[in-house]
Amino acid sequence: MNSNNQNEYNASSTTSVPNYSTGYPLTNAQTTVLNNMNYKDYLMMIEGSNHQFSGYPELYSSLGVIDKILTITGAVLGALGVPGAGMVVGAVQKILDIMAPGDPWAQLMERVEQLVDQKIETQIRRKAIAELEGLVDNFQLYLDDLKAWQAVPSSTRALRNVRQRFISLDTLFTQYIPSFRISSYEVPLLTVYTQAANLHLLLLRDASVFGEEWGWNTSTINIFYDRQMKLTAEYSNHCVKWYNTGLDRLRGSTAQQWFTFNQYRREMTLMVLDLVALFPNYDVRTYPMETHAELTRTVYTDPIGYDQVGDNNWRNYGPSFSELESFIRPPSLFTWLDSINIFTTKVSYLERYINSWTGHRLRLSYTNSTRYTASDHGDNRNYINQFLVDARSEDIYQTISYPHAFRVGPIVQKLNYIYGVPKLVFNMTPEAGPAHTSIYSQATGGSYLQSLTKDSESELPTASFSDKPQPNEETYTHRLAYATMIQMPKINGKGYLPLLGWTHRSVNRSNTVYTDKITQIPVVKGADIYNTSTIINSGYAGGGIIKDTKASNHNTSLTRMVSLGIKTEDPNPSVFAKYRIRVKYAADVDGQFEVFINNTSPVKVNFKATMTSGANLQYNSFKYVEYTGHFNNREVSLNISSSTPQGRTRNVYIDKIEFIPENVNNKSREDLEFAKKAVNSLFTNTKEALQTGITDYQINQAGNLVESLSDELHPNEKRLLWDAAKEAKRLIQVRNSI
Repeated sequence: MNSNNQNEYNASSTTSVPNYSTGYPLTNAQTTVLNNMNYKDYLMMIEGSNHQFSGYPELYSSLGVIDKILTITGAVLGALGVPGAGMVVGAVQKILDIMAPGDPWAQLMERVEQLVDQKIETQIRRKAIAELEGLVDNFQLYLDDLKAWQAVPSSTRALRNVRQRFISLDTLFTQYIPSFRISSYEVPLLTVYTQAANLHLLLLRDASVFGEEWGWNTSTINIFYDRQMKLTAEYSNHCVKWYNTGLDRLRGSTAQQWFTFNQYRREMTLMVLDLVALFPNYDVRTYPMETHAELTRTVYTDPIGYDQVGDNNWRNYGPSFSELESFIRPPSLFTWLDSINIFTTKVSYLERYINSWTGHRLRLSYTNSTRYTASDHGDNRNYINQFLVDARSEDIYQTISYPHAFRVGPIVQKLNYIYGVPKLVFNMTPEAGPAHTSIYSQATGGSYLQSLTKDSESELPTASFSDKPQPNEETYTHRLAYATMIQMPKINGKGYLPLLGWTHRSVNRSNTVYTDKITQIPVVKGADIYNTSTIINSGYAGGGIIKDTKASNHNTSLTRMVSLGIKTEDPNPSVFAKYRIRVKYAADVDGQFEVFINNTSPVKVNFKATMTSGANLQYNSFKYVEYTGHFNNREVSLNISSSTPQGRTRNVYIDKIEFIPENVNNKSREDLEFAKKAVNSLFTNTKEALQTGITDYQINQAGNLVESLSDELHPNEKRLLWDAAKEAKRLIQVRNSI
C-alpha cells in the first residue's frame, strides 16, 4: 500500500463529534515570556534598565544559535504594537542582551555557510562582524540615553543627547546595512542582514513613539515614518527573495540533498522568515496598541532514522529527493493534532528484529470547529499492536526517540540495512494540570543492533528570558502538529522513518478576539475553504495565505473564500463589542469583499487592485480594507466572500483578518481626558504652583485617576501625568510645612 494515504476524509460539524478546540488557555508569546520571568526580571524589563543582564542559558541546540533567535522572536511577539513605552524599550534591551555575549554574528554566518556550502571571504566576514558589533554597541548607547531622558524628561541635556544619538544611529544603519548584502554572498549573509534590519526598523519605530515628546514637528516625524515604511518593504523583499534563492539552490536528487534542503528550510524559517512576518507590526499608526500576532507555518525536524556517520546512515539508501519532498504536507488550513494511533510491525532478519513504528493514523481538528480530518501514513497492515497518543487540548512539546538499525547478511556489493523506531517518548502539557509523558516502547532482539537518541529540542530549542534553568514545559517554542512516514526503498534498505511537523506556540487554539488589544487571525485558521480557493505559502505572512483564482469568464456573483470560527475574550453573550474589522489582502483586480458574522448583517467592502496581473507577491502587494462592526461576546462564525468583474483571470489573496477594539479605545480616551482635567486643575496657569485651596485629597484622587490609565494605550501620557501628580504632591508638602 502507499506509504501515506492522503485521501483524507472530512466530517462536517455534527453533534456526535466533540469540540476539542475550545476552552484552551492563552499561550501567546507575550504570556509565555511573562510566565517565564521572576518579578525582578519583569521590573527590569518594564524599566528597560539592566543592559548588563545577559544570563541567558547557553544553547541547548546543537546548532548553537537557534535558541537565541527564538528568544528574540519571542521578545518581539511580546512587544508588538505599542504595549507601553517601557515594554518596547525593555524588549529591545533584551534583544541586545541576547546578541551581545560571545560571537553570535559569526555563528549565524557559519551555520548558513554549512547549509549552503559557500564560504564567506575572510575580509567580507570580518567587516560584517565588526560593523554588526558596532551597531549593537551604538544601539546600547542610544538605549542608555533614551532611558536617561525617560528618567528626567524635563532635562534639556538628556533630550538633546537622545535625539542626537537617534539620528547618529540611524545614519550608521544606513551606512552599514549594505555590508550585509554583498553581491554573491547574499544567502550566507542573510541571517545577519535580517537581525540588522530588525534592529533598524525597531529604531525607526521610536521616532513615531517618542518623536512628539522629543519636540519634533509632524513633518520630521513623518519623514522617519516614511523611511520606516520604505525600508520595511525593502528589507522584507530582500529577505524573502534570498531565502527562496538559497532554497532553490539546494534542490537535488538524493536523500542527503533533501536532508540539507529540509534543514535550510527549517532553520532559515526560524532565523529569517519568522522575523520578516513581524516587521509590519512595527507600524505604530496601523498598530497603535498592543497586538496579538501568530506564526502559523510548519517546520519539520529531521526524519527519525539512524543517521550516524558511516555506512549505516539511512541517507545513504533513502528515497530520492522528490520522493522525500512528497511526504511534506501541502499548504493547507491550520490544524491541531488530536491523536496519533501508532501501528507496530515486526521488521526482522534471522534472529535480529525490531518491533517498530511503521504506520499511524492521524486525527487533526480545525481551529474552534468540530470539523476534523483523519489520514493514514506508512504501513498499517499486519500490525502486532497499536499505541494511542491522545493530544486533545494538549501540547506535545518534545519528543525523544531511539532509532535503531542493523545490517542484513554478509558484506556484498551493497550494504543492506533494516531501520526502525522501537521507542519514542512524547512529553506533553495539558491545558490544566502538570506535564506528563506518553511512552511508545517496543521490543528488539538479536545482536549487532545499533541505536542512538534524538531529541526534538536539539532542533527546535526552548527559549527563556530567565537566567535560571526553567522547566521545558514552560519554555518550549513549538508544538507537534503533524506526522508522516518515510518508507525506505527495499532495494537498499527496509524500514520506516517518522517525519514530524511542528507549529509555533504563539498560535491560539480558539481564535480568541481580545477586548483590550488588536487581534490578528491568519485566515488559514479557518474551518473551511470553498470553490476556487487554495492555500499557498507566503514568505511575508509567517505561514499560509488563501488564494482565490477565477478564469476571465467567471461569474461576477459573490464567491465564498473562507469560514472561520472565532470567540471573544469576554464570554458574556449579552454584551455587544465594537471593533474595527480589517482584512489584509492582495489582488490584481478591483472587487468587493463581503464579511458576514452570524449575528450581524453582511457588510460589503470595496477593495482596489494592489498588483498587476501575473506579478509575484511582494511586500507592498498587501493592503488593508476595513469597516466597523459589532457582535456580541460569544463564539461566532465569520465568512469572507469576494466578487470581481469579468474580463480576465483574477487572483485575490487574503492573509489575515484583524480586530481592533473600539469600545476600549473610546473609554480609554475618556479616562485620559478626565485624568488630564483632574491633574491640570491642580496647577495655576503657569504650572509652577498649585491652585489656592488644593488639598491632599484632591491630589490623591487625581493620582488615582492617572494610575488607572491604560499602560498599553497611553503610556507616554500616563508617565507625564504621573510626573505632574508627583510634583503636585511635593508642592503641597512644601506648602503644609510652612
